[in-house]
Amino acid sequence: MDTRIPKKAFTVWWESDISGQVDSYDQQGEDWSDLEGLRSGIFTSARAGIFVNGIHLQTHNPSGRFCYGHLHHGDVIQVFQNGKETLRFRCEFYYGAGKDPRPTGKQFKVELGVIDPHFNQDS
Repeated sequence: MDTRIPKKAFTVWWESDISGQVDSYDQQGEDWSDLEGLRSGIFTSARAGIFVNGIHLQTHNPSGRFCYGHLHHGDVIQVFQNGKETLRFRCEFYYGAGKDPRPTGKQFKVELGVIDPHFNQDS
């Protein structure tokens, strides 16, 4: 096992404008792929974070808020780089707001979620 690669480097999920709507449709076996405001999100559990299109995505910001972002078709997620060794994934999405490539000049944006009650800045 290569310990340089985190066990759970990132999680990608689907969400829509209405909270819980994707899960509800999925549990009922209904098609959620054309829901209004459908988009894909990403967060990381890697202590060192990951990079999306060269932008550093950490688990939390300094005040303990969860960090996440939204993905587009063609975005590159980099989990590891050490000299010539690199582990990257290129996103392919065919649904939602991210099905088209990210518009020129628009970078991946780190969003802030709720405060993690278990956040410890020293760990």
